[in-house]
Amino acid sequence: MNKPPMNQRPQAASDTGFAPGTSLTAMADEIEATHHAYLRRVLPEIHNRAVLLAGAHSARYPELAPLAALVRELRADLEPHLVKEEQVLFPFARLLDGADSLPRFHCGSIRNPIGAMMGEHDRTDELLARLRAATGGYAAHADAPAGIHHLYRDLAELEADTLVHIAKENHGLFPAAMAAERAVVERQAAAAGPDQGGDPACWAHRFGDT
Repeated sequence: MNKPPMNQRPQAASDTGFAPGTSLTAMADEIEATHHAYLRRVLPEIHNRAVLLAGAHSARYPELAPLAALVRELRADLEPHLVKEEQVLFPFARLLDGADSLPRFHCGSIRNPIGAMMGEHDRTDELLARLRAATGGYAAHADAPAGIHHLYRDLAELEADTLVHIAKENHGLFPAAMAAERAVVERQAAAAGPDQGGDPACWAHRFGDT
């Protein structure tokens, strides 16, 4: 993947990053193994370094203290977000793979947790934009210690990977999961016949159709 210049924010791609026909299970597995694993590895380390650098160099580089606070805020948002996806949303998406009947799910439609996760994605995007602004596009002062340059490079990589991660979910896994759920409901309605196909008003309420 070509990286944009450090002072230019990467765009959140609409390309899902998945080949046509990729199963929901394969999408969820890839996101967990690649992007979730990456965040679990780098977030604590980047956060700890940001705090240490702020403690050591804030007198000369006062931007480091608010930067460390932003990294802490991002970590506090993302770590529970990963757990929610792995324990609630992704397992339900996997159950929809090839399902003949709608799996029982305490959240109702899969659209409910998807809507919540997309709201959290918006929050993550806002925090990443604030990080970029706080670092001047991840451009450290020329005379800054090597540790600050290294931190800024790692933050730029974190932003780029997270935007790809969000795009894979928003434009790949999530629409595919909602489409799979809808297909199961339609098959069940067709099998039930016209007298047992369900109330159209209930369908509109469940899926947000008008």
